[in-house]
Amino acid sequence: SAFAEFSYAQQAISFGVDEYLLKPIAVTGLLQALQKVRSALGGSVEKKSISLTTASPIVQRVCRILDSPDGMLLPLHVISQQMKVTPEYLSAQFYRETGCHFSEYSKTKRLEYAKCLLRNTNNRIADISIRCGYQDAKYFSQLFKKAMGMLPMEYRRSEL
Repeated sequence: SAFAEFSYAQQAISFGVDEYLLKPIAVTGLLQALQKVRSALGGSVEKKSISLTTASPIVQRVCRILDSPDGMLLPLHVISQQMKVTPEYLSAQFYRETGCHFSEYSKTKRLEYAKCLLRNTNNRIADISIRCGYQDAKYFSQLFKKAMGMLPMEYRRSEL
């Protein structure tokens, strides 16, 4: 916006803006704002809002499992065995209620955990990739870049 008046910023907030930039815009500021929006859109797991209060008990339980560092590493067939349902049923139910495929939700949780580890530890990228369930650090880096728009090391540097 070219307007520096606070009332415009308030109105923008009510519309749910992610960033409010004033002219003249520094290129780095614009790139950071675009990266933040891109990450928010690209990393978005939910097509529908996943609300644990309205989801069925089975989907609530899956979400709680996937929210833990150990649980996010479990494949669909293992979780479905724990719940005593078929993987096909669990996958369909999860998608029906969340609008998101189980694998995509799990991948997003793993990448969120990776971001946390990158921000808060000095662990090597290869070690972080293993902790997030990816044995191949190169594959992990490619996945991370696709989702976040930057390599894990670049992300770590940007968060310092």
